[in-house]
Amino acid sequence: DPLHPDTMYLATGDCNGYETNGFFWGGSYSAGVLKSTDGGSTWNSTGLTYALTQNDIIQRLLIHPKNTEVLLAATRNGIRRTTDGGATWNTVLGGHIYDLEFNTGNDSVIYAGSDSTLYRSTDAGITWAPLAAGLCDGGRMSIAVTEANPLVVYALCENEDFFRSADGGLSFTTKYSP
Repeated sequence: DPLHPDTMYLATGDCNGYETNGFFWGGSYSAGVLKSTDGGSTWNSTGLTYALTQNDIIQRLLIHPKNTEVLLAATRNGIRRTTDGGATWNTVLGGHIYDLEFNTGNDSVIYAGSDSTLYRSTDAGITWAPLAAGLCDGGRMSIAVTEANPLVVYALCENEDFFRSADGGLSFTTKYSP
């Protein structure tokens, strides 16, 4: 938590484990999100908990830079959002979401990458709209943004396709794989 350094959140499991045709191997499923309010000395479960038999994965955990009660979790079963520091979570977008990034010039804008579509929220993650459907043709999508220009968004696909947007994700050009 950038405003309260003793408060920390931890997404459990192995988000970088391997998945083939919907089957996860080479890692551990998630037990949910843990929270510490004493700098990591003790940890407690939040309202986002899983039994390992639920086979869920938390791919990315993101905390709002100014309203730190708001967190988003990119999971195998959608984006989960909390507005009360993790006590309760709601699903705000379905699908397998791999990555989340805040726009560096406007913390109400968030990008989410699935296996084929880049999504954008303009209300801090409450609602989502597809920006670039079919950008990646399956597999993991990683997103990058830059403080140098808040309109620049990068998308790197599992198949090594690499895209750049100069207009906040409205259009993309193909770049060479880095």
